[in-house]
Amino acid sequence: MPFAVEVEMCGSLAKDFHKLMESIASFSDNQAEVCHYEENLQAFQVEIIPNDGVYCGGRFKFQVNLEDYPYAAPSVTCETRIYHPNIDHGSGEVCLNLFEEWNATNSLEDCVQGLLFLLYNPNLEDPLSVLFDSESENYDEFAENVWLSLQGGEVEGFVFERNLVDEDSVEDKDNESTNCQSQKEDEPEVNDAKATQSGVMQDMGDLKKTAGTGN
Repeated sequence: MPFAVEVEMCGSLAKDFHKLMESIASFSDNQAEVCHYEENLQAFQVEIIPNDGVYCGGRFKFQVNLEDYPYAAPSVTCETRIYHPNIDHGSGEVCLNLFEEWNATNSLEDCVQGLLFLLYNPNLEDPLSVLFDSESENYDEFAENVWLSLQGGEVEGFVFERNLVDEDSVEDKDNESTNCQSQKEDEPEVNDAKATQSGVMQDMGDLKKTAGTGN
């Protein structure tokens, strides 16, 4: 790859990652955060805790690899075992139209927005996971199985680990009065990305200087 193209890609990545760090809480309504990132920004992890929908109250971690970004789509896998038609429960492979139709005008914000969309709008008609059959699935049964999986139950012969951030939501769900608003202050702190904002800014500054982007 020509050096000039590498410099352009590096500068674009630094800019987009900085923007993502500044805006992820607001555009996700505090449902998503970057919980780890590599120093060269070639990979990072996003943690999503939906506050509504069938996955409400679960904690899901996604690994995002950025080889050839922005000209190639991010390579995304779900690190959390999940009962989802468009995420393979074994490999964590994510099926999302955004990645198949990716172009250089898309951003890291689009990537995270796409993952949020996937959790709120699972596509039962075109499943990737072998746990699903597009001809026999109905939404009510699906929603019951999601809830069972979040509680650590067995679904389609596969036992899931319990995955509920707010244990009080179990009682709420059983009473059909759901309030899954995550209480992150009660959870252990995640590393790296929460460390210091100054550290993030320093990383961005160093990378921009390397790429020759200046301010």
